[in-house]
Formats: sequence, structure tokens, C-alpha cells
Amino acid sequence: MGITADADPFALALRPPADETPEERDVRLQAEAEAKRRSDEIDSMLQAEALSLKKRQKREIRVLLLGQGESGKSTTLKNFQLSYAQRSWAAEKSAWRVVIQLNVVRSVNFIAAAVEKELEAYKAAIAGEVQELDPDADVDIDNDIEAGTSSAEGRRASTPSTFSSQSLFIGSNPAAKNLVKKADELTALIARLKPLYGVQRALERMLGREGTDEACENAPVKATNGFGIPKLKTRRSTEFFVRTTGWKDTLTRFQAQMRSRSSTGSSTESPTDVRRDQVGAKLANCSSDMIALWGDSAVREFTGKMSDGLGDEAEFFLGNIARIVDPLYAPTDEDVIRARLRTMGVQEHRIKMENGPYQGREWVVYDVGGARSQRAQWAKYFSAIHAIIFLAPISAFDQHLHEDRRVNRLDDTVQLWKQVCSNKLIQNTEIVVFLNKQDLLARKLASGIRFSSWVRNYRGAEDAESVSNYLKTKFTDIFRQSQRPPSSLHMFFTSVVDTKATSITLVAVQDGILKNHLSDLDLI
Repeated sequence: MGITADADPFALALRPPADETPEERDVRLQAEAEAKRRSDEIDSMLQAEALSLKKRQKREIRVLLLGQGESGKSTTLKNFQLSYAQRSWAAEKSAWRVVIQLNVVRSVNFIAAAVEKELEAYKAAIAGEVQELDPDADVDIDNDIEAGTSSAEGRRASTPSTFSSQSLFIGSNPAAKNLVKKADELTALIARLKPLYGVQRALERMLGREGTDEACENAPVKATNGFGIPKLKTRRSTEFFVRTTGWKDTLTRFQAQMRSRSSTGSSTESPTDVRRDQVGAKLANCSSDMIALWGDSAVREFTGKMSDGLGDEAEFFLGNIARIVDPLYAPTDEDVIRARLRTMGVQEHRIKMENGPYQGREWVVYDVGGARSQRAQWAKYFSAIHAIIFLAPISAFDQHLHEDRRVNRLDDTVQLWKQVCSNKLIQNTEIVVFLNKQDLLARKLASGIRFSSWVRNYRGAEDAESVSNYLKTKFTDIFRQSQRPPSSLHMFFTSVVDTKATSITLVAVQDGILKNHLSDLDLI
């Protein structure tokens, strides 16, 4: 027996009542007609939106920034904004003021903690309490930042990953002996800088502090392979981070509220106003001591001899303390380019070209996290992009990953590059390689650090040009082994903090990517 309409539960639910009157029938039919009209209207809207999205996506250039942490991805993105979206760059530039102040304060706190620890160890040794420091002891100032104080029991600031937080053997740093000659003077100076621990925490809160990221940290013992992966003992360090770019929106709204209250003459202060004023006052009070600490020749010598130093950009900001802590300070383009703020997760940035032959075209740049824990997210972006910009920090041949100090950074970059080249999802994708931090490589080699000590099969000269060309050949050889078309690889030597040189490079990158994209659309 066939299935009747009465057996269909949907038909039963929609069937009009048996005792429906003509008036009720008219009302029902009108309601059904209105419901269908609304449904058709929604369908039309969805179709129009889908068509609009498809057209917009055809005009979009989607670029994926890849590379390990601290490879220069965020700086490259900032160069894109500075070169092609100057109005939006100018509009959000002031939001970087807090980040830049945090960079300065974090660096000063690190130096103060390291110097104080060395002086305390010296005093203890003189008193016969200890012979040397425990090389596995931690530096811990997280609690001190919260309380706005510091203590000898340990300090571990949320410092940049390039900072060394290892305890130092007495006399292990050749410059330490010059510190102890000024022990009383430096101890008093550092005591006056203790309020900066509270300032650091306040600045992190203003940025929407998400937390700190743990990482292994220690010093190399012995190179064990071609790229110098060392045998290491591990300890933990932390670094402040935010998860999204929402901190810029938060600070921009805050600044707009400040301007509004100023124009209306309102005297009501929000908690953020109070925190900002307190930060400003403490920075002003400590400015001369901050300058004195960084200007001390013994301190400069001591920090220069530490295993990881102060990081790539810290010295730039420390040399501009007076300007940055000024109440009327406004960040310059170079300040913003050099500012460092660690982010976690995937950041999507839309950059609409405001000038040039491609004016009006929108670039969508995905800045994916470079930490090992975030790399699993990379693959899902491969199928929908037009180009990859791969950042290889070639100056990092003697450094180790923030998240795993057993891994050499150059070796890690090479392994990442092999994975990218072998991925089948991006066989037809344009790939741009920035062999980045050329300036730091030259400075490092000039200081006497030997590339061949870390890359044991290197036999060339110990100068930047020779090392750079060697690495370019290695990266090119790996690409060729993937049997991809040679024309899809574009390689450049860069120092992305050099905005003028990088701008010229980006013009070439833009032209190459866009021409291939337009060709795919049969527009050229």
C-alpha cells in the first residue's frame, strides 16, 4: 500500500483544519504568502551577499606571513601599512605609545634585575655565604611587578624572549668586575627604579594583558650538528602577550574619550585615566635614573656580554628614553616599526591600497603565530591564499627558540622551509622569501661571532655577504628539490626595520604577486 499524504507527519502538521472557515482560510493564505515573500527576500539577500563576497574576494589579494617567532612577520606587516595605507597607519600610530613605553620599561627592569643579582652574588661571596651562584636558579620578578617592589629571592619579568634570565656565576661575565667597583652607587640607583615593576604591570593591563607564555631557557653547551643544535639544561621564563589586535581598538577608544573630555571640560577621571596618570608620573620621576642606568659604561659592558643580550630593538628604545617618557611624546614611524608586542593566535589584517597603480585593491594579510604550539593552524590557510611571505631570520644562527631552547633557530627555520616547499596545497602559490635581519647578521659577524662555529659544513668567509649568499643557495636548493616552477620563488635580502629599503622590496613583491593574480583571472 502506497504512502498517503495523511501518513506524512509534515503534511499532517501543515494541513488546514477540517473545520476551517472561509475567513480563516483567507487569513492563512495571506500569512503563507507573506512568509514566502519574506523567505524569497532573505534568499535574494543571501544570493546578493554571496555574489558581492565573490566579487570582493576576486579583488582581494590574500597573503600568508610565515616564520618562527621573532622572525620579522609583524614588522613586515607594519611596512605594508606604512607603504600602502598611510591614512590608516597615521590613525592608529598613537595607539603604539603604550607598547613602546612597555618596551622601554621592560628592558630597564631586565637590566636592573640582572645587575642587582650579580651585585648580590658578589656581596654574598665576599661575606663567605656562597662560592658561586646556582646556575639553575630562576630569575623571578612576576610577583614583584604585581607588588611594585623587588627582592633578592628572585625576579622573573615578562621580558622579551631574547633576554637571558639565567643566573650568572660570579666572574663568569668578564664585565661583572666593573660592576662591583660601583656596587653602592648602582644598588642605590636600582632601588630608585623599583617603581618601574609596578609600571610594567600597569602598562600590560592597559594593553589587555592575556598572560605570560612559558618557555625553556638556558645557555648552549656544545654544537651537535650542522646547524649547531646544542645540548641544554632547561629552565622556564615567561613573556607577556596579547591574543588579538583588539588592544589597538581599546587604546584608540580610550584616546578618543580623553579628547572628548578635554573638549567638554569634564573633570571626571576613569580608572584608566588614573592608571595612565600614575604611569606617566612614575616614568617622569624615574626618567633620569633610567637614563643613568643605561648610560653607565659598566652596565652597558655587562649587558653586552650576557649570553642573549637585550634583543634586537631594545637598544634603540633605551637610547631614546628621554623622548619616549616625555608627557607629549608621539611615536614616530621608526618607533612603531621597531616596537615589539608578542601576539598569540592568527591575526587578520585588511590593508586597502591608498596609492599606486593598484589603488583600491584590498590585501588580506594573515599573520599566523610562529611559536611551535601555533603551527598546526597554518595548513588550513594554505588553500585560499595567493602568496606566502616566508621570513627567515638569518642572523639567528647562534640563538635558540623561545619556546624550546634545545632547538637552534636557524635549523628550525630550515626545517620549516622544507615543510612549506613540500606541501602539496601550495604547489601553485607564489612564495616570497625574506632572508631577514641582514643588518644584525653583519653586526654579529663583525663582533667576532663565527658562523662556521654553528654551521659546521660552512667553509666560506666570515662576512655578511658570503654567509648570506651561502644561505640563499641552501634555501634555493631546498625549493628546487620540491620540483616547483622556479618562477614562483622570489627571494630578497632584507632588514625590515629599514623602512626605505623594505618599501622598495615591497614594490617588487606587490608587482610580482598582483601580476600573477591578475593573470589567473585572465585580466592580463
